[in-house]
Amino acid sequence: MATVTIACPPGFSDTNVNAETAPIWIDANGIEYMVASGQLDGYETSDPVAARTDRVNVVVGMDGLDALAAMGLTVKEIEV
Repeated sequence: MATVTIACPPGFSDTNVNAETAPIWIDANGIEYMVASGQLDGYETSDPVAARTDRVNVVVGMDGLDALAAMGLTVKEIEV
């Protein structure tokens, strides 16, 4: 089973991304994506790999941090 990384832009969801607990990553335009990564079946890599706001974005076979970087996403910093 391969590692799958999922990034959902606003208005999109996936059964493996928990909207209440998912980490938030952002693209270069500040758009927020809920993300999840793990050993999941039934996914294929999105083409192109770069995150887009008109679909659920998926990368298969790469560790989560590398996949999110390949999508062009960075972790959203929060103020504490």
